Amino acid sequence: MWRERPASALRPAAQALAVFLLSCADPTLATGPPPAVTQVESIAMTVSDMERAVDFYTRVLTFEKVTDREVSGDSYEHLWGVFGLRVRAVRLRLGEEQIELLQFLAPGGRPIPVDSRSNDRWFQHVAIIVSDMAAAYARLRSFNVQHAS
Repeated sequence: MWRERPASALRPAAQALAVFLLSCADPTLATGPPPAVTQVESIAMTVSDMERAVDFYTRVLTFEKVTDREVSGDSYEHLWGVFGLRVRAVRLRLGEEQIELLQFLAPGGRPIPVDSRSNDRWFQHVAIIVSDMAAAYARLRSFNVQHAS
């Protein structure tokens, strides 16, 4: 669930960053045991249209809505480095995994450039496990979902 204290939201991100930095480090410089990271709590993605995104994830991909909140204030502004913000945050669950969709209501963000590619830094990818790929593809097609690759 969304944490009341935004500073605690940094913990999973900080842990993930630490793991990444450690994976890039020279192993001969490592001292002590590896970090005790056990899981990823959730991944957050920024969306431009929350209603459309929630509809897609819940109706098409069968995620369950867990929370839907609007947040603002100094602590969130410092957390994300965006001042004067209002953010709608929707947490969704599929099985044991969770994602969080963020829509910055104010100030608005910039769109992803039209000529974006998979190797651009803002590229987002979510892999969902299915037991029957043909049935999953047919379900997506029944909702007129177009694939990108």
